Amino acid sequence: AAARRHDTPYAQVVAMLGDEAPRLVERVVTDLRYEGYVKRQEAQIRRAARSERRRIPAWVEPSSVSGLRSEAIEVLKRFAPRTLGQASRLAGITPADISLLAIAIERGVRA
Repeated sequence: AAARRHDTPYAQVVAMLGDEAPRLVERVVTDLRYEGYVKRQEAQIRRAARSERRRIPAWVEPSSVSGLRSEAIEVLKRFAPRTLGQASRLAGITPADISLLAIAIERGVRA
């Protein structure tokens, strides 16, 4: 409780922590050092979650998606996934293929 008070000196807080102080300081320093990486990873997770639910419109023709590999075109035509998430789990579909598909969808929506 004393550690929560603004007028408690840091040295007193460290003394209250006793043997745990070095471990806690190491944890804080590690968290600070990796904070940027963690934020980027969290943003990537959010993007992946949005992509998971993003629908592939019926008008998307895989063979017309610029840069899409022939294997990806075949797999997409064969299985006709409804979302980018479903497409990303198909064998033969790479993250680059998903990116190209997402770009094609975006461009088609804007057109």
